[in-house]
Amino acid sequence: MQNVKRHTVYFLLLPDTLLIDMAGPADALLFANRYQKDIHFDLKFISPFPQIRSSVGLLLGELAPLPDELEADAILILPGLVGMEFHYDTPEEKAAIRWLRQQVKPSNRLICICSGALLAAHAGLLSNHAATTHHDHCKDLANIDSSIRVEENRIFVEQGMVSTSAGVTAGIDLALHLISQLAGPLTAHFRCSCPQHGRLYAPGRFRSTTVAVGHAQESYPSCGA
Repeated sequence: MQNVKRHTVYFLLLPDTLLIDMAGPADALLFANRYQKDIHFDLKFISPFPQIRSSVGLLLGELAPLPDELEADAILILPGLVGMEFHYDTPEEKAAIRWLRQQVKPSNRLICICSGALLAAHAGLLSNHAATTHHDHCKDLANIDSSIRVEENRIFVEQGMVSTSAGVTAGIDLALHLISQLAGPLTAHFRCSCPQHGRLYAPGRFRSTTVAVGHAQESYPSCGA
C-alpha cells in the first residue's frame, strides 16, 4: 500500500474574510490532492464564531471551533479581511489572537495572506521576521510591531516556516509555492497551467518575491503574475 503523507491545513476565518484569500488557496490545495497521491492536504475551516459572513456576503457556516492544540506539523492559513482598518476588538477576535499566541509552534507553517499578516503581527508571530502584506497595509504592519522588516512591492516573502503575501491573487501564488515545496513543482505547474486557471507557475520565477533564510534574502525574477 502506498504511504501517503498527510498535512492538516487550518484556515482561520473571521467576519469579512476575503473569499478569494480562502477559496483560491483552498482550491489549489484540493487540486493537488487530485493530481497526485503522495501528499494529501486535509482542509479544516476554524473560527471563534460558529458562522461568519464573507467579504461578498456569502454566509459560511458549520465552522469548527478553535482546536485545543495544533498538530506539530500543521499548516495554518490566515486569510485577509475586507476593509481598511482592523481593530480586532471583539471578544471572539481577541480570543483568536490569544489562541494564535498559545498554539502556533515553530514547527507549524504559518501562511498569512493579504491583511492576514496584521492578525499574525498582533499575536507576535511575525516579530523579527521579514514580511509583506497588501500594499495599503504595509505601514499598519510596521506600526503593530517595529521589529518586523516590512518588504514592500513583494508578491510573497518567506522566512523559515513563516510566509506572508500581498493581496488578491498573490495568496494563490503563495499556495502554489507551498504545493511545489510539499508535493513537487510539477503538481503546482500542472494546477496553474490549466486553461481555467490562466496562470503559469515555475519555481523561482515570481517577480519581486523574497525568500529569507536567516538574515539572507534572495529575490527572484518573474514570468509575470
